[in-house]
Amino acid sequence: MALNNSRILALLTLTTLAACGDSPLSENLDAATTFGPDGGSSGPVAWPGETSIDGGPWVPSQTCWERAAALVELLTPAQCFGQMTTVDSSGLTVAEATSALLGSVFSGGGSDPTTPGGVTSNLIPDWLAMISSYLDVAKGSTPYIGLLYGLDSVHGNNNVQDAVMFPHSIGIGASRNLALAEQVGRITALEMLGVGANWTFAPTVAPALDQRWGRTYETFGEKAELTAPFGAALVKGFQNGKLGSPPSVLA
Repeated sequence: MALNNSRILALLTLTTLAACGDSPLSENLDAATTFGPDGGSSGPVAWPGETSIDGGPWVPSQTCWERAAALVELLTPAQCFGQMTTVDSSGLTVAEATSALLGSVFSGGGSDPTTPGGVTSNLIPDWLAMISSYLDVAKGSTPYIGLLYGLDSVHGNNNVQDAVMFPHSIGIGASRNLALAEQVGRITALEMLGVGANWTFAPTVAPALDQRWGRTYETFGEKAELTAPFGAALVKGFQNGKLGSPPSVLA
């Protein structure tokens, strides 16, 4: 039972790694969606016509599930556990990632690369060298799956020098401009790919109801009618309309 559970969880990770969803996202968010002063929308939100995630454009296709299931069947228990494990780069080495068969590595807000001299750096070449060293870990794996490298790119690829610093999500939500949100996601994705990263820990789509929470600024607002379409727009920008379409990153 334990092994079956690990295989199921690993399967979920593999579906995103495979990036083989065949259902394209809607070309445009509904232009009729408008927002009142209280944040409520007067039109449809996200992709019109979708009332459930079942069969929605963000659900992996049957082909994708079957491909992932076939890969999972080839994994050893150690590989399954590795696929389900994410470790922050600040407490990790490439050798440890290799021996643990990791499926993902993450650099949090303060986990900048360390140069050979032991100095932290936010320069593009240092980010690219660090991330590439981890992506290379997966190249020799059998079966070949790949590796997710995650960044906290919640308002641009903000840890990297010369990247665009966008307003936090609370400001994007206040704009009431879905096209702007999608453009923010698109630019952020390109600047992530510029250093080799393929996974962003964004967007935050939960409505923030209590301003005492220290991360209120990472949400688009306090109403689901606002956070839903803006979350969808940012995801569409990150994933370039369809997960797996070049150039895209996993939202």
